[in-house]
Amino acid sequence: MTLDEIKNKLDIVEVVQRYVKLKRVGRYFSGLCPFHKETKPSFYVSPEMQIFKCFGCNVGGDVIKFLMQIENLTYPQVLEKIKNEYGLNIEISKEKTKSIEEKKIMEINYSALKFFRQEIKKQSSVLDYLKKRGLKEKTINDFEIGFSPGNTLLRDYLYSQGYSYELIKKAGLLDHQNFDRFQSRIIFPLRDEKGKLVGFTGRIFPENLSGPKYLNTPETLIFKKSQFLYGLYYSKDNILLQRKVILVEGQFDFLLGWQNNLKNLVAISGSALTDDHLRKLKKYTSTVVLAFDNDASGFHASLRANLMLQKLGFNVLKLIYQGKDLAEHFFLKEEIKEEKFIDYLLNYLLNNYQDKREILNIFLPQIKNLPPLEIDFYLNLLQSNLEINKEILEKELKNIFEPVLPLKVEEKIIVEEK
Repeated sequence: MTLDEIKNKLDIVEVVQRYVKLKRVGRYFSGLCPFHKETKPSFYVSPEMQIFKCFGCNVGGDVIKFLMQIENLTYPQVLEKIKNEYGLNIEISKEKTKSIEEKKIMEINYSALKFFRQEIKKQSSVLDYLKKRGLKEKTINDFEIGFSPGNTLLRDYLYSQGYSYELIKKAGLLDHQNFDRFQSRIIFPLRDEKGKLVGFTGRIFPENLSGPKYLNTPETLIFKKSQFLYGLYYSKDNILLQRKVILVEGQFDFLLGWQNNLKNLVAISGSALTDDHLRKLKKYTSTVVLAFDNDASGFHASLRANLMLQKLGFNVLKLIYQGKDLAEHFFLKEEIKEEKFIDYLLNYLLNNYQDKREILNIFLPQIKNLPPLEIDFYLNLLQSNLEINKEILEKELKNIFEPVLPLKVEEKIIVEEK
């Protein structure tokens, strides 16, 4: 069955109605967009052309694109879903070949993990470092932390297991010179939400070696950094149970949080926060607690995240803790609490900024998309604290047509090799 035949067999209106309440409007069907927060319908489906389009967030396409977006699936995964749920006999040779290669890459990853786990047992200095950072032996073992010595030791091991250099490279385990990609690095395995081993993150060790501090597996058939959330496989049940997720920056924040009974965490782990990340979290909760680093770049990353989360209809909180990051906090053993992000932000700005214009430039875009009653509440607080007439504040807010994602003071994502 060809791709066109698959699309012809599926009625896009019937498929979309499984996720969105639609109402006929002339030649089209309309409803509230599932991909962003809105109160007036801007999402349309054309039964004639068999396409959908949202005029609010500009997402559009055919029935396959819709299923990929709404379910956060890759192309092979959506074909498998269609085959299983809609009873279509899908046999596409290219996809079959691709699927076989994906399985091979997964197989190589498991062999590599076995190697990394063997190597860390030989490295007492690595284990001492991890324990000094606060990780217990059980955590190290439960999360399968390993070590890559470098040179060509992993390559040679995998080759001895029967894997070709070409396939090892496709798995992202070799560099452009066919040396091991991870040279003298502590290895954190990356498991997707189903538990599949899709890649690795390597932290340089010792720290005085040259090269990026962290390094991820590059994009492969099975690993997409912009969609991956570290720890989701372990925490998803707790996220569902607690109805909220704590979002942190890296592996150490996650591991020490988990070890200290914060079981509903995930880490963005080497990527700027993306809509794909948030749509994946939307399957589990509508409340996100931001716990980025307590520095300038973490602050600006939180501002950016709040705007993205608002757009997708999340309730946004802020984790208040002491220390430069969550990992350091657990050494201090101070109180930890949650606060509504906008309340935290206003208090932070009033206590740390003197310039009224600067406060408004940061704060007003963050409340632009809130419900009218909430906007009115915060404008009253601004009027009281800054002694600025409310009409002026309303005019300033009105002049913000679309909140701009704030620039970061410094880049917080993991630096990759070129």
